[in-house]
Amino acid sequence: MWRWARRAAPALGPCAAAAVALDGPPARQGPGRQRAAVAAQQAPAAPTGADDREIVAIRKQLQATRHGAGLKVPLPTREEAAGLRIGIVRTCWHEDLIELLVSKTIAQMERQGVKRQNIVQAAVPGSYELPYITKRMLESEDVDVVICVGILLKGGTIHMEVIADAVTNQLMGLQMEHSTPVIFGVLTVMAIEQAVERAESELPHSWGDSALTMAMHKRRLRVE
Repeated sequence: MWRWARRAAPALGPCAAAAVALDGPPARQGPGRQRAAVAAQQAPAAPTGADDREIVAIRKQLQATRHGAGLKVPLPTREEAAGLRIGIVRTCWHEDLIELLVSKTIAQMERQGVKRQNIVQAAVPGSYELPYITKRMLESEDVDVVICVGILLKGGTIHMEVIADAVTNQLMGLQMEHSTPVIFGVLTVMAIEQAVERAESELPHSWGDSALTMAMHKRRLRVE
């Protein structure tokens, strides 16, 4: 079993806005146009997307969303759950939120009968490193399921989209290659507040239940 010490990582800093300077002398304008131009410069800018109907609709929907609530899946008996071996690979960025997500996932599985000594954890720097250590865990730890937990936060570039696409594809490939389920617990959020909302919701409970269901299917396919 691996014994890796987790270290706190600094939170990502805010992105600085860039100012654009236009070279060359301004074009001549009459007094009326000059006053209009000054007024336009002094007026506060409207929030991006404030008038976008799609954004408004999404925000209304989010207010009523209960992340992870209502998931009903076939669960193992407590005796079956006690024999399952669970792997968790977690990232170090935003460690407080990751700790909350992981602890709630573990608590849910323990309520269903999983033994704490049958849960093995490994920590990695960020989401990009999840597939490699997941592969190592699948090859060496004899686990019935692996839960990958991380947070990808949108910044000023497409970095998040690139990493999310690569990690998702690799984790999907690993579970098919090793015939062992991998639970996708990587949050892809536009703002850190969205990650906080999900960490405080029932979403981690759904990861725990999903892991037990898939681990049970790995042991023996359950059909109706």
